[in-house]
Amino acid sequence: MKRSGRASIVVVGGVVGILVILFFALTSGEAPNTVANRFMSALAKGDAKTLAEASMIGDMSTADMQKAWESTLAASKHYTFIYRVILVEQPSPEQANVKVGVERNFRPGGASYEENYQLPMRKKDGKWLVEVPSIPRDMYPWLPR
Repeated sequence: MKRSGRASIVVVGGVVGILVILFFALTSGEAPNTVANRFMSALAKGDAKTLAEASMIGDMSTADMQKAWESTLAASKHYTFIYRVILVEQPSPEQANVKVGVERNFRPGGASYEENYQLPMRKKDGKWLVEVPSIPRDMYPWLPR
């Protein structure tokens, strides 16, 4: 039996559900842990451009931050570490803290151990950024200020 112009309520509900999920996925932007992971990876690799794009240092421009990161990375070229993102806390829609485990001066077979640090993050212009002046200097001694 043909039912011209009618659709099953289950099919309509499914299509609407998929559209809602797509809407939220496309408009939510990056999560704080994604930006924190990119920041830490760039710090480990020595990528000043990515560090400048993912960080916030007062009212510094991105170009000035990149110069500051370049001098930081030059001073710390022999500093090694590994990291892992442990936990993300988001007390408000505009602030987050990403807990990372860092093994400083990492050498395979060495005597390093994991220490926990917080990456304070703030949303600026709809984008998550790491607040560099709030990171403890013992995590990475040459951080720009």
